[in-house]
Amino acid sequence: MTKLDAELSILGCILIDMEAIKIVRDNITLKYFHSFSLKPIVKAMFKLDKKGKSIDIITLSDQLKKDGKYVRKSKYDMGTEQFLVNLTSRVPTAANLEHYIKELKGGE
Repeated sequence: MTKLDAELSILGCILIDMEAIKIVRDNITLKYFHSFSLKPIVKAMFKLDKKGKSIDIITLSDQLKKDGKYVRKSKYDMGTEQFLVNLTSRVPTAANLEHYIKELKGGE
């Protein structure tokens, strides 16, 4: 598994499991996400969590729009609703979230 795979899987877990953000927040920070394109999504997720709001495709899209990070060039661009939907299909369950975090942290 590459670090990018781990990053994408973690984001997918957050979108399909409301408790996942707490595990992510307690174990990793933004600095672990190396993909420049994914950082705005992670920042928006952390922002929603800090506000006490649920994180789903709609709330995340709205936050990305507020942050000026919603991209509409192509449905495959990171930050579009279609891209966020695709994140949810990367992982069938959030059961492996801690494994993805460990992979992202480099086996720490």
